[in-house]
Amino acid sequence: MSQIRRIALWAGLGLALLVLLANVGIFLSGGFGLLVSNTAPYVYTLILLLIVTSNTRTVGAPTLLLAWLIGALFCYGTALLIGDLFGGSGIKDTVWAPLIEELLKAGPVAAVLWMAIRSGIGHPGASDGLVLGYLVGWGLTFHEDATAEALRVSGLGGVAPWSWLFPMIDADPGASAYVSGHALWTALVGAAIGLAMMWRARWPRVVILPITALIVVIIDHGLANEIFTATRLDVVAGWAQAAYSVLGRGLLVVAAVLIAAAAAIMVDRRVLMAAVESGDTFPDLTLRQRLGCLQEALSGHPAALVAASAYRPLRRALYMGVAKGRFDGASPEDQRTAVRGLIALSIQIGLPFKVADEEQPVAGATETIQ
Repeated sequence: MSQIRRIALWAGLGLALLVLLANVGIFLSGGFGLLVSNTAPYVYTLILLLIVTSNTRTVGAPTLLLAWLIGALFCYGTALLIGDLFGGSGIKDTVWAPLIEELLKAGPVAAVLWMAIRSGIGHPGASDGLVLGYLVGWGLTFHEDATAEALRVSGLGGVAPWSWLFPMIDADPGASAYVSGHALWTALVGAAIGLAMMWRARWPRVVILPITALIVVIIDHGLANEIFTATRLDVVAGWAQAAYSVLGRGLLVVAAVLIAAAAAIMVDRRVLMAAVESGDTFPDLTLRQRLGCLQEALSGHPAALVAASAYRPLRRALYMGVAKGRFDGASPEDQRTAVRGLIALSIQIGLPFKVADEEQPVAGATETIQ
């Protein structure tokens, strides 16, 4: 079975690489500057997100890359196939396309977070949903823009001050309208899903949070399509203008993303700090230790850097699991497996660890924060 999985993995990566190369080829046909102009704003915001969630994320680089590929391949391809069933019409752009695309993007984010909860004794954080959602949305946008050979970003100064953080926001000065775009739409929904998963035990009705976020982005997406299409035709309907004004001309979602991101990070930090205070068996890496791993990698010895990249998210996932009561409820074998994995990574990095009992690696951390 492991051999079959390896073959399937390489086959999937090969297909993803072919699609990626095809997309880059389409971009390059319009000039290398088009590729850079479309990609740089998303990379800029991704770096900001990775920095602000660097102490709370539990998903590693492979999962993040997978999220981008899901958006670029599965979400875009499926949306295209379903969209063809409706043909070309105004109602397709305003109703069906937003509904289908937003549901297709939200599904994988929820699935990845749910599988992370069900597959081990760790627990993902709300900030994982934020970053995963952003990457799924960016993946779809990348494929969509590559196919259209389009430049749909305003840059750092385009919609100041919002574009200082999100330079991919598209603006139409003629209609005084703004488009958050797939990356921010799905980032908002992803953060809402993550917060719901963190709060579901205390507030069962918190499920309304991601549902509300999904409804808002579907409406915002549909109105953006209506406004921008109508602007090109010079026939913007009054109802669309009025409805879009309620959503801040498209900027309500941008503000909501900032609020959701702050809430996700604060919730995750609170949970992690409570778990660590009750017994920090596996210490986090200091900045000096991380720089040391990087220096070793630059010297031709990347093992410590690779181990550190895996250690930090795995450590946070374990402490999240402890705080949510998953560790104490796990079988002794699952507990030992998780602890041994962290011990092995600690040894590769050269970290001291303080495990006296593999079945109780985080002494006293039995209080459930729900």
